[in-house]
Amino acid sequence: MKNIKDQLFSNDIDVRIKAISQLSKFDDAAAISLLTPLLKDENYIIRSEVVNNLSKHNDPGTYQDLVSTLLLDDPDGHISVDIGSIGEPIVDNLIMHLDHPDKWVRARIVAALGFTRHSSAVQHLLNSMAYDEDQEDVSPIALLALTRFDKEPITPFIDAYNNSEWEIREGVVLALGWFRSEEAIDMLIEAIKDPNSLVRRKAIYGLGQSKSEKAILYLEEIIQTSENSDSLDNRIIQEAKYALSEIKRNQGM
Repeated sequence: MKNIKDQLFSNDIDVRIKAISQLSKFDDAAAISLLTPLLKDENYIIRSEVVNNLSKHNDPGTYQDLVSTLLLDDPDGHISVDIGSIGEPIVDNLIMHLDHPDKWVRARIVAALGFTRHSSAVQHLLNSMAYDEDQEDVSPIALLALTRFDKEPITPFIDAYNNSEWEIREGVVLALGWFRSEEAIDMLIEAIKDPNSLVRRKAIYGLGQSKSEKAILYLEEIIQTSENSDSLDNRIIQEAKYALSEIKRNQGM
């Protein structure tokens, strides 16, 4: 262990990285105590390597230190991925920083929450997507984070849709448009009856993205209804026509 400790402070970065990797094999307090101070190392590569290794230890005592490292920077996104891989146990430590004054810090927190893929993160991501004061920068990252839940149960999305303002409902349908499960498609079909026209349009757009043959009947109904009504929003009609054409093209119709 002493040799490894000396190597951690070598002038050769490759030696340091090797020492960090060796320490990760020791799942004990001594190894963690040697790695944790390196989360403040001036070299980003070292910090990133330490985060990667500490996240595998899954020690609650390191969570806040790990998140503090994420607050500093994450130019290649590796720290967000590694911290998020801890899953549910790290969610609360991330959430407490969603009101950070720096929009890029909030964006990194949002990205890490997406990698947790835990249901408790969904509402917070939807809130960031809808209400962050720097929506132009944070909202796209929140949407990308939400798309990482495409293999998870959509219950938190349904709950958010049923209990929220239109801005959140819009976020739900935007995210579900990237999912391919039958549940997600059924939710989008339900959302084309939403009282808010923007949410309806986004739901129709999502159905087009889904390429689901199941959506054809509902899209055709919207278009047919428009032929007998002057009150239907023209943008909704155009969105429905485009979504229908996308699905039929994908189905070879």
